[in-house]
Amino acid sequence: MATRRTFIKQLSAVAGVGLAASLGISLHGHAKAALNPVWRLPDEGEPQQRAFLAFGAQRAIWGGFTADVQAAQGRIARAIAEFQPLTVFCRAHERQLAEAICGSHNVSYVVTELDDIWVRDIGANFVVNDAGALGAVDFNFNGWGNKQRHAKDARLAAFAAKKYGVAQPRRSALVGEGGGIEVDGHGTGIMT
Repeated sequence: MATRRTFIKQLSAVAGVGLAASLGISLHGHAKAALNPVWRLPDEGEPQQRAFLAFGAQRAIWGGFTADVQAAQGRIARAIAEFQPLTVFCRAHERQLAEAICGSHNVSYVVTELDDIWVRDIGANFVVNDAGALGAVDFNFNGWGNKQRHAKDARLAAFAAKKYGVAQPRRSALVGEGGGIEVDGHGTGIMT
């Protein structure tokens, strides 16, 4: 008789194979891949080289709250920059505003086109391999099911990956948001 624990283990194995396949990771030698994954998405609590913020609030989306959203982003940016380097992606015409609001200590600015602010959903998911090489995955952001304008945001993952040294980011077979993925850095993942 199957136990709940056995069922969960089997379900996890199937989900892991599906996630690996969606990331374009070969499963040649299934057991070897399960025991020694080549690429992994680090846990968000692990040390990071930098953090990212998209300073892209627009009145068309945020209306009268745009200035409040930008001010909140500034507070978040300054808090992050106290502890690690921060890259702020911003549109060319808002660079000076972004610098004034987000500050300059430990912050670099990269001009690019944006539709909105949700960098966790639209940005690249950076992965590392056992040798320490950096890779990135693009989850084909589609504006939460085409609920809002997103053509510029959909290009940010590949742009950011290339900007930070990943020549060929992996395009996932999945469509989703990077922020909908939770991992422990050891092969366990939950996707919404």
